[in-house]
Amino acid sequence: HMLADITLDSLGWSGANTTFEGLELGGLILTYGDTFMRGRHTIGCLQLMDVPELIATSIDDYVQKAAQLGTKPDLRQQLRTKLAAALPKLH
Repeated sequence: HMLADITLDSLGWSGANTTFEGLELGGLILTYGDTFMRGRHTIGCLQLMDVPELIATSIDDYVQKAAQLGTKPDLRQQLRTKLAAALPKLH
């Protein structure tokens, strides 16, 4: 059972286990990475799953996408469906 509409991946130090667990539970994870690997784990997962909609290209884009995801339940459901279909790519 999900208690959050979206998860905001922390800036500068991306989730790894948290990302995998959240995706397994059907969660949405919005991320913005930096140049170091420690900030790009979630980006790698989302790229592998072909869900670029959850990868911000700048801090401003991160804020804009977070607001959009927070206010549009249809978009959240569409992305959850897309993530669920792509989840086997992580395995």
